[in-house]
Amino acid sequence: MKKLLFLLVTALCVSSMAGCKVFDRNVPTNTIIKVGLDLPMSGPAAALGQSMRMAAEMSYDALPADVRSQIQLIFEDNQSVPANAVSDFQKLTDIDRIDALVTTTAPLSNAVSPLAEQKKLVMVAIALDPKIVQDKSYVVKHLATSDSYVGALVPEIKKRGYQKIAAAITQSASFVDLMDVFKKSIKEAGMENLFVIEEWFNPDIRDFRTFIVKTKEKQVDAVMITMLGPGQVGIFARQARELGLEVPLFASDFIENEDELKASGGALEGQWYVAAEEASSEFNDEYIRKYGSSPAHAAANAYDVIQIIGESVEKYGTDPEKLNWYLHNLKDFHGVVGTYSASGKNDFTLPAEIKIIEGGEFKRLYPR
Repeated sequence: MKKLLFLLVTALCVSSMAGCKVFDRNVPTNTIIKVGLDLPMSGPAAALGQSMRMAAEMSYDALPADVRSQIQLIFEDNQSVPANAVSDFQKLTDIDRIDALVTTTAPLSNAVSPLAEQKKLVMVAIALDPKIVQDKSYVVKHLATSDSYVGALVPEIKKRGYQKIAAAITQSASFVDLMDVFKKSIKEAGMENLFVIEEWFNPDIRDFRTFIVKTKEKQVDAVMITMLGPGQVGIFARQARELGLEVPLFASDFIENEDELKASGGALEGQWYVAAEEASSEFNDEYIRKYGSSPAHAAANAYDVIQIIGESVEKYGTDPEKLNWYLHNLKDFHGVVGTYSASGKNDFTLPAEIKIIEGGEFKRLYPR
């Protein structure tokens, strides 16, 4: 009877594609490594997601043929909805059986990072929020840290002599961390009274006129617009100029988007911002040649992530555990966003710099 039951179970396993296979990441039997990229390719952040996809595909095409044959990219569109990111995660892991996952933005990455950790799935989040990787062993993030951003911001503020700043900030875990680090840094610099007005907005808010009027009354030297809602930075800048607020505006790298320039109606011209160090001119030129437009601010990170995966496969094969080890022990990687290493804190030593908008283009303020 036991023998008959065993033969029946075996037959059922063979007859099904899913079969009765036990999915154990600690016993690598795959000859390729499947990389899922769950990006906001439609919806409010479509420009970001589409640009990251194109950069990832460009990176994949640049890999040596023998390495490329061992890697498969699988794309999903979460439409910037965290619930969709969770559904995509289930599809990518249960059906596609991916070995690694790439995500972007804090809300989307935070939605799935605990699931990735639970499944021991390698995950790379192109996002700022340190909570994404907190207490994780399989999740890393590939974006300049809050310390890097603040390390570039504070000297520039000192150089410009700002004494009173207003801050308009989107509600986001990433920006909470950024502001915590920022305030600690300016306190240490003896500038603890720098912020005279601070207000937080939901990502869907598009009317900032009440805040702008209050800001004018405070006679501030500059306004910090740290916003991630699509169009928010551009709309804020346009409304500020329409209401006669002519002080300098400075921002984070979410400003580095052609849609924000369009939304601003020219109001962002000449304004400065802090961003992850600019990608190499070779990357930018090739991206523009291939796609006819400039890459979004995180596209270069997507390019480098695929290159890092490719280098891991070339050196250590398709075992996901070895990829996880490589991500946590990366040393002096020469990518399109500079040379960097694993920090030991589930992220990388990616630098930040000050940039400016001139002639409708995003440029380094201090060229090398």
